[in-house]
Amino acid sequence: MRIEDFYEQGQSTIVSYDTNGWYDDHFLMLNDKTGQNGKWSWCGPTCTRHTVTVTSDVAQDLIVTAHTWDERTYPQECLKRNKVHSIYREGNNVVDMFRNGAHQMKPVAYRAGESKSYILEFDWDREGVTPDWSVTVQAKNGSVSVKHQNGLSSDSLPYIEKKERSTQISTPTATQTTLTKSPTTSVVSSVT
Repeated sequence: MRIEDFYEQGQSTIVSYDTNGWYDDHFLMLNDKTGQNGKWSWCGPTCTRHTVTVTSDVAQDLIVTAHTWDERTYPQECLKRNKVHSIYREGNNVVDMFRNGAHQMKPVAYRAGESKSYILEFDWDREGVTPDWSVTVQAKNGSVSVKHQNGLSSDSLPYIEKKERSTQISTPTATQTTLTKSPTTSVVSSVT
């Protein structure tokens, strides 16, 4: 693609870190029904607030990301009325806001054994919205963890084992009907 075409036709560019071999952890909450306790003015008391603690075992930069469902999963009516979701690292001078999908914060330096708290607020007070969220952390040099301040356990998505394809060839049953179509004729054959 020519750069001129990209500027004319492109909407955004997403660059991801190569995190192969990195350390990671997450906290996942499915169907968040913990209650409305929002405090920030842009979201309000109908939003839901959580605090998670992120810890690093070694001195390193950590990448923290908040996740909700992507825009394509929301009904159009929800997109018109939603407030912003927010994530804030305590001690920072800025609250990061996003409407849906993932929001990755800038990398933050941690000392060995250091923990930092992150406050999140979500707007689940909309009809048709799925109140699922997670926080992930990734780092290059050592173990990291994410824990909910209230001691809640992380949920997990179901894992479905991959089924191997059968190599067995089926043999016709007593009566098996086959329909073959061509542009001009249809042929039905029966095997007994």
